[in-house]
Amino acid sequence: MEEKLIKLSNFTLSFNTFALFPVFVDNQIYTRVIERDRDFLVEARPSRVIHKSCSDFGTSFKLATNKSREYLGARNKLPIVVAYDYGTPCIFLPTLSPSSHYNVWFAMHAIEYFEGSGPSKSIISFKNGQDVGVEVSILTMRSQLSMAYFLQQRFELKRPSLF
Repeated sequence: MEEKLIKLSNFTLSFNTFALFPVFVDNQIYTRVIERDRDFLVEARPSRVIHKSCSDFGTSFKLATNKSREYLGARNKLPIVVAYDYGTPCIFLPTLSPSSHYNVWFAMHAIEYFEGSGPSKSIISFKNGQDVGVEVSILTMRSQLSMAYFLQQRFELKRPSLF
């Protein structure tokens, strides 16, 4: 990471948030947040940012994971609904186990396209035109995005109809 990013001590995800990357600095793990119009560091690991954001939006990571497990079946690396905006779920998907220090979280709504760039590497293209590389196979990305779309569909089917 060549550019100097500002550091925030407090942060909650939003629909402007595109990804959370772990960054290792002096034996500490920070989170590089990629948003629609800016990048910055948060003085917490990505898992803590996810847990705190769930809490800030009135749920918990455990409840969000349990709901995903209910809708998707018993699986590892479950995408979760962190928040809602007028009934639209804000879904984040992990690339590894959520407890892994190397796990990257992507916002489903931010991904425009992705492609493989090696046996265990992918390039993710965001809707703002930015591309990022990640140490995850294309098969894992396909699987994670498929589960996220299925989760979105299940939440939308469960949402009460206004008509």
